[in-house]
Amino acid sequence: MFTFHKTVYVSSALNMDIVPTQTISGNTTWSGVKYLPTPLTIDSLATLTITDTLYIAGGSHIIVRPGGTLIVNGGTLTSACEGEMWQGIIVEGNRDLRQTGSSQGRVTLTNATIENARNAISTRGFEESTWWYKTGGIVQATNTLFRNNRRSAEFLDYENHKSSGGIASNASHFDRCTFTVDDDNLFAENDATFGSHVTMWKVRGVKFNGCTFRNETIEHVGLTRGSAITAEEAGFVAQRVCPMVSNLDPCGCLPSGSNPVTRCSFEGFFEAVHAASTLSNYDITIDNCDFAHNHIGVSLYAADNARVSFCDFNLSDTVSYCGVELNNSTGYTVESNLLHKSSISNAYKVNGIGVSNSGTAENVIRKNSFSNINWGIVATGTNASLRNLSRIPGLQFECNSFAVGKIDISINNGIIRGTQGSASAGADNVFTGLWSSQSIVLSSANNIIYHYSNGTNHAPYNSSTGVTQVGNATANGCASSLCGMQVNPKGTGTALAQYRALAEEYADLAETWCTASLQPTDTMMPDNPQDAETATLQSRLSDLSAAMGDLARTEIRAILSDTVVDMALLKEWYGTIVETMCTSSL
Repeated sequence: MFTFHKTVYVSSALNMDIVPTQTISGNTTWSGVKYLPTPLTIDSLATLTITDTLYIAGGSHIIVRPGGTLIVNGGTLTSACEGEMWQGIIVEGNRDLRQTGSSQGRVTLTNATIENARNAISTRGFEESTWWYKTGGIVQATNTLFRNNRRSAEFLDYENHKSSGGIASNASHFDRCTFTVDDDNLFAENDATFGSHVTMWKVRGVKFNGCTFRNETIEHVGLTRGSAITAEEAGFVAQRVCPMVSNLDPCGCLPSGSNPVTRCSFEGFFEAVHAASTLSNYDITIDNCDFAHNHIGVSLYAADNARVSFCDFNLSDTVSYCGVELNNSTGYTVESNLLHKSSISNAYKVNGIGVSNSGTAENVIRKNSFSNINWGIVATGTNASLRNLSRIPGLQFECNSFAVGKIDISINNGIIRGTQGSASAGADNVFTGLWSSQSIVLSSANNIIYHYSNGTNHAPYNSSTGVTQVGNATANGCASSLCGMQVNPKGTGTALAQYRALAEEYADLAETWCTASLQPTDTMMPDNPQDAETATLQSRLSDLSAAMGDLARTEIRAILSDTVVDMALLKEWYGTIVETMCTSSL
């Protein structure tokens, strides 16, 4: 690609037009190669359409005012001067207004290329004093390449609303787009450091459908490899493009003619996806995505109610450390993921899933497959209630399949739910024991009762002291909690009524438990499974608590992932859960 020298322009030789105007005030189309030497503003109610290459000077940028539109259809926006990055596109909006074409600036990219920008697209005000008042701009991109930008998209504090007043998802989306950096970048010449392709703060529901994210630079492993997506107090969806999805079964998807299935992919990052939040009302969905050659695939820190499902984590090289990390997060759904290496090696440590301090709620990690890695699941910190001797509720591992090199499930300086599975539904993880020396390893003073059915490889082997194995449980059907399931209609109160009925039964049984003085004296020991009365009560309490957790987790995720979030119903759920926790005598 031709680039200018910093000070010499040869537009005539290239049949290139120099843009004479600084403001677009009407509907304008640029169909030839052009050079933009100065900043450009697209005014309100004006539309600029670019269908060819626009070379942009290093100090220049494009501002899209509220109500204005920039369309790049098959065109390229790139740097004009050798060694200099241009500044990027600023899409202004109105923070207090809905996302409509007249209220917000809009950028629409189709088969376009945006490259060599410091901040390719930012949804904020141009002047520093207006940054936070002019958020809400709309970015919609299809089959677009974002290449060698220090950052490709920045979304700042904005909450969209429907005309009825309900909180709605952001209108921005990226469909089958590619985000990449390679060694042809201009970062060093411009004192710039790549951080993340996309950053989000206090926005909801930006969608990445079938997108590719890569860091193809040749450099040492570490923080400088950055991230694909960084979300702070924000929600987003990264998912496949699926042409045939049944409304009743979100997992059904078949390719159709020229519109095949396209999965999101993430390759070459320090943390491919990093999300952190102290709030719990944002939906994070990472579904049907592929991860390869990342130090960490997905890192969630205090990001509650997130979903990571049907993803493939290839941990085959020395860059990889962990597929999924859950730190101080709860209410998550981590299900049906593949975490694997091409061959087993003890040369360096590779974890499949790491979970730390997920709190006292009913959490489940289920139906994941671990192969050729060193450790399957590693749990640390507090992952269960300490209000009762059986540590219920808490974190369970269910229907996972392990073929790892060291330890299948390791509880390292932490606690998990004291009862894994129950007599009525075994935990039924599959321990193949191909390489690992132990299936379950507990830290000191951390005892569990592990229920399993008589299926193949359901029994833990060579586990550490403290694992009491109870066989002959009813087989766990291990059905998907995501596929073929119909959630109760939101707003009807049906699911909430079910939860309250379960909570009432739980409270009654807990009172019976305490009145009968069935608890042992050792506060860290679970109940004796040989005591029939104790075992029956404990099994029913365990089942009730698990059912309540499943119901709450499913319904809260359904509310958060809806296109219009019912905040009143969400608050009612949270209030009911807290009330249940506070009034339980167990």
